[in-house]
Amino acid sequence: MVGATVNGMMTVGVVQLPGMMTGQIPAGASPLAAIRYHIVVGFLLAEATPPGSLLVVRLAVGRYLTPAHPPRRYLLRCEPLQIDAP
Repeated sequence: MVGATVNGMMTVGVVQLPGMMTGQIPAGASPLAAIRYHIVVGFLLAEATPPGSLLVVRLAVGRYLTPAHPPRRYLLRCEPLQIDAP
């Protein structure tokens, strides 16, 4: 999990054309300031992913598992989607 985040961060400034950075430079901002903003936003996104994932898992556990931890099967049923033809 961590390896994927680090690998993704390696390409942020090299391969991707960051929209915020390329927008600030033509607007008249210093290229160094634009790069700093881009690095900060990249780190913020990387740091927000693990807590967000843990929160989603915690909410799913509370909804789909009983206090004794077997799943609530009635919530996990997959039924075909019924689409009415026009």
